[in-house]
Amino acid sequence: MMKLKQLALAAILPSLSFNCVADVILTLPDNVRLLAINEVEANKGWDSIFKGTDESITLKDGENQLVYQIDHYFYKGDTQSERYRSGPMILTFTAENTNLQLALPTFSDIEQARAFANLPTPKFTDKTGKPYPFKHDKLSIKGLAISHDYADYVKSYNAQGGTAAWTNSSAIAIVSPISKASTPEIIPTTTVQSTEPNKIQTKQSQSAVAAEKLKYWFNQADDKTRKEFINWAINNL
Repeated sequence: MMKLKQLALAAILPSLSFNCVADVILTLPDNVRLLAINEVEANKGWDSIFKGTDESITLKDGENQLVYQIDHYFYKGDTQSERYRSGPMILTFTAENTNLQLALPTFSDIEQARAFANLPTPKFTDKTGKPYPFKHDKLSIKGLAISHDYADYVKSYNAQGGTAAWTNSSAIAIVSPISKASTPEIIPTTTVQSTEPNKIQTKQSQSAVAAEKLKYWFNQADDKTRKEFINWAINNL
């Protein structure tokens, strides 16, 4: 799973890397899924099926803001599992040249995870294990949607001055995965006139792109993750 997390971040976040000093290292628990970093969305589209979060990320000095959710599997034997994903939460902090760690409790069942998500009390510590100051809040999302633009949601939240609002809009997230992997070759779509046959061709091309990306991430996953995906796919057919 950790190898998959490293591969996923290497593939989706190269556009966030710049040649500058970045020396705030934040260690994340396994059951956390990053949604946005400093108003930049971390997971989008088909890739998010297999995306995880690297065990640590490296950020610029100053104020940083993460949007994350609990993403935890509860296993029932070798072939069955139940997945819990909480609503989005916001973590904002200010630091320079240090190592920090976000920690969540160990959940034994979904009820415990839901109870925590309802009244979240994460632990945020420095490298010596001492509590480090941070701001935390839940990010409210209205309505139902297949996918959410968490970057847009958190921008609105920040503009309204929420409890964990981020004010340092000049800061950019720097993510340094341990290893890098090449992204799959994507079949480009072409601009066509709005005739019915061409609409069908465009949809087929888009489906081919999605299929290629899905196959790529499935092949990169370990056996455990493949089983989790197959269970997810069967339950969502």
